[in-house]
Amino acid sequence: MEYNPTDIFTQSDLQKLTTSNSISGDIVIRGEHITKLENIEVISGSFCVCDSVIESLDDLIEITGDFWTSFYTVISPLKSLGKLQKIGGDATFRYSNLADLGNLKYVGGKLSLRDTPISNLGQLQFVGGDLYLPYRLKNIIDLNDIHVGGKVKFWN
Repeated sequence: MEYNPTDIFTQSDLQKLTTSNSISGDIVIRGEHITKLENIEVISGSFCVCDSVIESLDDLIEITGDFWTSFYTVISPLKSLGKLQKIGGDATFRYSNLADLGNLKYVGGKLSLRDTPISNLGQLQFVGGDLYLPYRLKNIIDLNDIHVGGKVKFWN
């Protein structure tokens, strides 16, 4: 399967791909022109936030594919996943400023929260693969109500 995402730099780029509050296809949000996702509830594909100033996922509730963040030249202003409830694939937030999972309940693949300021897992109920957490949370965070299909690993 070929991965060929569409790079999004402006709200106009985003609006061109949006139909009925949904985007079909893999997208990467880049640059300093988009601070929030407006009028998007579902991304049917993978989603990446890469060196972007995005602060809010706004009304987004589902991503059917993978979701990851990548910050090299910009400090991540995204601190919460807000209304997002479901990620169908893997979710990787390493080196982000993500402190709150918001309404997230389901991750179909692995979930990596290594090197993040996360302090709890909120409403999370299911991780289909491995769960990677900061070592500082070992023996602190309660995982009893979360089904993890793979291993739980705490990283320095």
